[in-house]
Amino acid sequence: MKKVIKIVIIFIIFAGLVAGGITLIKKRKQQLLNEKTPERPIYIVSGVIPKKDKITEKKEFLGYIKPVNTVDIKSKKPVYIKKIRVEIGQPVKKGQLLVILDDKDIKTKIENLKLDLENLNNKLSALKTKENAINEDLKEKERIYKRYLKLYKKDLLPKIEFEKSYVTYKSAQANLEEIKSNIKQLKNNIEKIQENINNLRNELTYYKIYSPTDGTIQNIILREGNLASTIKPILKIESKTYEVDINLPQDFKLSKNTKAYIQTDSKKIYLKIAGFYPYAERNLKILRTILNKKPASLTSNSNINVILEKTVEGIKLPVNAVLHLTDGTYILEYKNGKFIKVPVVIKGENKDYVIVEGNIGNNPVAIGDESKLRLLASGRKAKLITGESKNEL
Repeated sequence: MKKVIKIVIIFIIFAGLVAGGITLIKKRKQQLLNEKTPERPIYIVSGVIPKKDKITEKKEFLGYIKPVNTVDIKSKKPVYIKKIRVEIGQPVKKGQLLVILDDKDIKTKIENLKLDLENLNNKLSALKTKENAINEDLKEKERIYKRYLKLYKKDLLPKIEFEKSYVTYKSAQANLEEIKSNIKQLKNNIEKIQENINNLRNELTYYKIYSPTDGTIQNIILREGNLASTIKPILKIESKTYEVDINLPQDFKLSKNTKAYIQTDSKKIYLKIAGFYPYAERNLKILRTILNKKPASLTSNSNINVILEKTVEGIKLPVNAVLHLTDGTYILEYKNGKFIKVPVVIKGENKDYVIVEGNIGNNPVAIGDESKLRLLASGRKAKLITGESKNEL
């Protein structure tokens, strides 16, 4: 009997606990139903009115500086180098002496030919003296022959005497012709030797090499004692004028007011824009610019940063007014009580502003970091502040 009573009591207690728990759950559920759902926060966003204006756009690109022209200085004769008169990096003027070649052999040839020429001239002088003597003798023999001829025709001279005078006269004529022939041959030999001397003297001018242009000694390949050839250069000269080639994206466009310059520690060095090359490298087009005078701080055949600067006109907005999405570039224009994405094309930009192009009205445009602009683009409420006016949107 006592066991039954205990079981009944335990059951009553358990039932009371269950009923109390159910009542508590119902009350809590009712409290939750009575609570209001929290509202999303309203973002405060600054805005601007689009206006037409202009900005200065500066973009830095990689350029390559090189001389407009490089001249190889070679010898016109295979001969040894006697003296190099310049050093690497030295500026030179057109006509300046660069290299002296060993001219000992050619000078020896000239001196030997001059001795041969002197001997031939002496022989020529002797032959001319002999020619004069034979010529006088010929005149005398001709006079005798003509006198004997007259006597012979009058039968006043034996035939044998007449024939003897004729043979003597003809023999003197032959001697004179032989002398004249020898003189002619000797003169030809003298002319040839003189021509050889003149040619060697002309070649002798090759043994001193002068600079064909103003410029700078880029490199010296051969030194004193080396054999200079007609193929391998002795040294190289780079021109005073330099070219800076700039690699640009294919869609980059120049404007009439585009300026190119190199920024050094102390100043801007402006370049003259010459135009694009008709080919590309690594899918980049190449802008050719001219540097008329290279500062000593810049080295040729090296990479250098070049700034392209231009003025761009159009609708001016702060850079943080632009929203970059995967499907394009937009601004958020407030129109008819909500934000509307307006697609735009960026025509120019700097660190503070952009110039954009698109179907842009006179309505305020939101500005802010991209995360906030994305929220606005998704329909979130915001309070827009433009100048002195404040509007809850």
